Amino acid sequence: LNQIQYCRIFGPRGNMKEQLHEVLDRVGATWSHALTMVICGGLLLSDGAEMLAVSAMVKSLATEFPEMGPTEQGLLVSMVFLGVLVGSGASGAAGDRWGRKPVIVFSYLCLGVFGCLCAVSPNYQVMILLRFWVGFAFGLGVPAAVTMVVESMPTRFRDNSTNVINGAFCLGELYAGLGCIIFMPKLQEAGQWRSMCLWSSLPALVIFPFALWLQHESPRFLLVNRKTEELNNLIKLWSPKERELELTTPRDLESPAGVMERFARIFAPDMLATTVCLSYCCLVANFTFFGQSYMAAQAFAEIAQPSDKLSPAAELTISSTFELPGALISILLVSYAPWGFKASLTGFLYLNAFLALALITLDFNLYSWYVPATYMIRMTSQGMFLFVYVVVGTSFPTVVRNTGVGFCMAVGRLGSVIAPITFEAMTTEEHHEVFIVATATLALAGAFMVRWLPHDMKGVPLGEGSTALPPDHAGLAK
Repeated sequence: LNQIQYCRIFGPRGNMKEQLHEVLDRVGATWSHALTMVICGGLLLSDGAEMLAVSAMVKSLATEFPEMGPTEQGLLVSMVFLGVLVGSGASGAAGDRWGRKPVIVFSYLCLGVFGCLCAVSPNYQVMILLRFWVGFAFGLGVPAAVTMVVESMPTRFRDNSTNVINGAFCLGELYAGLGCIIFMPKLQEAGQWRSMCLWSSLPALVIFPFALWLQHESPRFLLVNRKTEELNNLIKLWSPKERELELTTPRDLESPAGVMERFARIFAPDMLATTVCLSYCCLVANFTFFGQSYMAAQAFAEIAQPSDKLSPAAELTISSTFELPGALISILLVSYAPWGFKASLTGFLYLNAFLALALITLDFNLYSWYVPATYMIRMTSQGMFLFVYVVVGTSFPTVVRNTGVGFCMAVGRLGSVIAPITFEAMTTEEHHEVFIVATATLALAGAFMVRWLPHDMKGVPLGEGSTALPPDHAGLAK
């Protein structure tokens, strides 16, 4: 058992050795864990608000900046995702080097500052540069937030806690949708995009001081970095009855020294299939989710009629509410499904491919079919999104977990970068079928790739060092 971190507990039951996950499971979920979920979920909420807001306000921006044609509109949205891609790549090394908390706090700070600066952009060039840095802030913070929750929660609550914080993305979209209804119900009002920039930045400004003063560091990060005193204080904060922990760190659990060593670890032969498969699944989830979100925002604005009872902004907000059932389905599958994560993720990918093809009804002016199909794919794509992030968060060992999560999310964000540009390049007002078929094909390929995952981590404790699995669970996660 030389590949697992042990802590020595001195208590009323005598002198014994326990693995860290056993200590965390015994302590259970506390108010501090709930606060962690609020703070980490706040990043996903802000992410959802910003992503829907930028897709919704491109038409409003175009009325003020005449140089914004269809290509520039798609590029503005893609620039946000490009920032997310770069930030996600930087997050992995930063989180594994300096800790999860500093990355989360810095992310909130950048979101508040650059988000507010967007509201006073004098031209398109400044706006696109600021949107890049807003995206960078999200990319930096989200992998660290997912890693923080995965590493802090007891095994019983770990997977659904990841589902819940990622489900906050839906709430962020609803929040942004409310802003659209208030400030620009037709999604084309001149000048109102400035109000939307401030509106979507507000959650980050509110949560930032709580992240700075009240968020703890990940216990597993403290463990592998030999920060014994901080870990003792954290465990006592969660459960005052716990006695002092005496930790020992085997040499094979030492964190890789540099960035290249960390990347070499996640691409080592035993982890190559995991990294490649999950990276591709993240790309599919992002391309599908954000591509259909962008398509819906443009389609609702184009097909709107003066006699419609609902404004385009209301239609967009209603479609976002269907992501909540998708999050609920994901939570129920984690809790009650007799099968593992791989089977559920495969099912979501097949379902998304089928529903994507149903969106072709837009080209035949069958709006009574297209609108429900949009609602349904928002639900299933959200479920797929959540499941991908649950699997990614548990599939890497602690010493390189943030690097692995950050890399997979960076590749995933490449899908969100190319989705708006691909949509604008492949579609016209009358023809969307090429983009739709491309989306379905990507999802089908992902369903076949899931079988390459070597482990199914449902309900399995996390590994700390050279493997994602503790040695005593190596036979349970196939």
